[in-house]
Amino acid sequence: MNARIAFCILILGATSAVAGYAGLNISFPHDSLWMKLFAALIAAAIGVAVATFWHIAFQVVLKVMQRRLQFLAWAVVIVGCFAITGMSAAWHVAAIGGDAALTAAVYETLDDGETALGDAARSRNGYRGFQSRLSGFYDEVGSLAACEDAIGCITGTPGKQGVYGTLIGMQGKIEGIIKALAEDDRLSDTRLAEGRQCLADFRAALSSGKAGGEGGVAASSAFDCVNAAVAAIDGNGQLERIAQEMDSLTAGLVLPVSVKTVAQKQAVENILASLRERASSIAADARKAVTPATIGTISLERMSAMKAVIVYWDEIVAAWVTGIALDLIPVLFLAFEAIRVTSTRALPDADTEISITEAIRTRKALNALEVAMTPKASVSEYQKTIEATAEPSRPVPFYADDNSPPYHEEEIEYREEDAPERGRESV
Repeated sequence: MNARIAFCILILGATSAVAGYAGLNISFPHDSLWMKLFAALIAAAIGVAVATFWHIAFQVVLKVMQRRLQFLAWAVVIVGCFAITGMSAAWHVAAIGGDAALTAAVYETLDDGETALGDAARSRNGYRGFQSRLSGFYDEVGSLAACEDAIGCITGTPGKQGVYGTLIGMQGKIEGIIKALAEDDRLSDTRLAEGRQCLADFRAALSSGKAGGEGGVAASSAFDCVNAAVAAIDGNGQLERIAQEMDSLTAGLVLPVSVKTVAQKQAVENILASLRERASSIAADARKAVTPATIGTISLERMSAMKAVIVYWDEIVAAWVTGIALDLIPVLFLAFEAIRVTSTRALPDADTEISITEAIRTRKALNALEVAMTPKASVSEYQKTIEATAEPSRPVPFYADDNSPPYHEEEIEYREEDAPERGRESV
């Protein structure tokens, strides 16, 4: 295996171990020495396993020549990639993007708080419609009282006695309900502004880094403020109050003692029955307007970094890519190295047979080279080896110039190592 690739795998294994320890350390619920040691042990095992796996993969995949075994080796590598990813990728991501995922959880809860405030504010429209009906009822009772005082339109006897006093008392109760609703409306506006301000302050603190990843005390305070505002703003309470007040508005009413004649009694009973029916109608409509409790309590769910990176994975895609690549980037090195080795390797079915003569000569040459490379070999031994491996010399005809005797033969010793590429030839 290439030294640079081996060094890179070693660095990746060490990085995987460190990232695994960081992810385990922030994901364990208890911050104790034992848990830290346990996390360190697991992280070390992960780092060693990753480095060992890729070292063996390079040793096996690059040396296998048979096609069937190559497929098998790559199948084992792919299975190992899945195993390594499942073993350590999540811890890497927790170490890299855990804080970002926890912050995303806080921001989502902030959005839920703003939604709850908006729903509570809209719920006030349910009882605001009854304010106008109560105002009309108030005016109606006041008109009857004024008419009775001026011309005695109910009893026939004008004056501020008897029926007039009863009507004025009823009008006072209606006015009290209207004023209470107006005060509730004012307090709701104040609480709504306070709740939104709490969320805005906490969001600003979170953006500036003054609040921790999980929010801590600042988050609890902010969401308590929101819950209080929602409870104060929710219109169901005001609707129930209207219904109860209307039910009790005409309860216990009796005919005044000033009403003596049968005609007066019948007229007063008709007026009171009409007012009672009007109040009952308002109470029934108010109860119908009460909606099911759809606005729950807003609270920040406490979760570990491991759970946060899974739930809010779409917020930390880059962290997931980096965490997985820490373990799987060597597979790219292995693929490139396999391509390079395959391109320089002879095909397994290539014709590599040589003749017996060539094999003998090659063996002799290797023996001579081995003796020559041995430090204890002397010059004489080397010479003997050369002579033993050389073929015997033979006479070679030599043709001299014109002044030399014809057909003169001189024995010339010619060795193959002098010109191995040419062989023996006549001179």
